[in-house]
Amino acid sequence: MSARKRKKIGRAGFYVFFTVITLLIIFPIYWMLVTSLQSNAEYLARPPILVPTINAITAYMEYIRDSDVLIWMRNTVAVGVVVVVFTTLVAVPAAHAISRFKFRGRSVATFSILVTQMLPLTFILIPVFIIFSRIGFVNNLAVLMVIDSAFVLPVSIWFLKGFCDAIPMELWEAALLDGCSPFQALLRVIIPILRPGIAATATWALIIVWDEFLFARTFINSSNLFTFSVGISSYIGQYDTIWNALMRGSFISTLPVAILFIFFQKHLVGGLTGGAVKG
Repeated sequence: MSARKRKKIGRAGFYVFFTVITLLIIFPIYWMLVTSLQSNAEYLARPPILVPTINAITAYMEYIRDSDVLIWMRNTVAVGVVVVVFTTLVAVPAAHAISRFKFRGRSVATFSILVTQMLPLTFILIPVFIIFSRIGFVNNLAVLMVIDSAFVLPVSIWFLKGFCDAIPMELWEAALLDGCSPFQALLRVIIPILRPGIAATATWALIIVWDEFLFARTFINSSNLFTFSVGISSYIGQYDTIWNALMRGSFISTLPVAILFIFFQKHLVGGLTGGAVKG
C-alpha cells in the first residue's frame, strides 16, 4: 500500500471517528427535542419514535401559554444578572490585587479561595439554611442572589487571576509613571485588556447560576419564585413524570445558554488562551 493511499485511509478514519463522536454529542439534544414534540402515549412507545409527531411552534406556544416558564425565566434572569454584576465588580479588583501586589497573607488568601471550593455543597447547606431561617431570610430571590454570589465569587477571582497574571507588569508601571492613580490604571489600562477574561468569567458565572438547583430548591417554597431548574423539576412526581413537558422546559432553558455561549465563544477561547500564557 502506497503512502498516499495510507494517508487517505487515515484521513477517512479521522473524519469517521469525529463524525461518530459529534453524533453521540448531538443525539441527546435531538432526543430531548423529539420527546418534547410527542404526546403522552408516544414517548412511552416501544420501539421509540424517532421523528417528531407534533407541530413544534404549536406545541411550544401552548406550553409557554399554559405553564409558568416565563416566570421561571424572569426569576432566573434576575438572580443571574445580579450575581454576575456583583461578582464581576468584586472579582476584577480582587484578582488584580492578588496578581499584582505582594502583601502579607497573600498566599493564605489565595489558598483560602481554593479551600472554599473543596467543601461539598451538602456540607454547608444545613448550617446556612438554619442561620437564614432564624433571621427570616428565606423564600425570596435575594437569598439566592447572596448564596450564589458567595459560591461563584471565589472561583471568579481565581479564574480572573490567571488572566491578570498574563498582563505584563510594565503596562501597570507605565500607567503609574504617567500620573494615573492605582484605580485609574486599573480602570483605563488593565480592564480594557482584561475584557476577554471578564467576558469568559461572567459567562461562566451566569451558566452556573442558570443551572443551580440545590440552594434554589432548598430556600424557595413559593412556585412564583421558582427558578428554571426548580420549575422544571416539578414535572418529576413520585409515581409519574411528564416527560414531554419536562423536555419542553429543558429545551427552552438550554436555548439561552447555548446562544450566549455561541455569541461569546470568541471571548471565551481568547480569554482562556490569554490566561494560560503566564501562571
